[in-house]
Amino acid sequence: MDALSEVLKSVRLEGAVYINAEFTAPWCVHAKFGLGSVRARLAGAEHVVFFHFLTEGHCKVRLADSAEVLNITAGDLVLFAKE
Repeated sequence: MDALSEVLKSVRLEGAVYINAEFTAPWCVHAKFGLGSVRARLAGAEHVVFFHFLTEGHCKVRLADSAEVLNITAGDLVLFAKE
């Protein structure tokens, strides 16, 4: 068995979809997220990971406090890690 399968067997994962959307150009999303926004739904969670998964097309991702822009294409997963 591969390492990822071994890890997934030992953890309990719970998730929620907060937006499932289809966008057409030109578009832009400015989102604020944080533990406060999901506390009621995931009250017992010790760790929370925010992510976006792009299923079609392409886009650019930039954090509000950064000048770095990432080019994202279909199949890419973007994780927003809390420091």
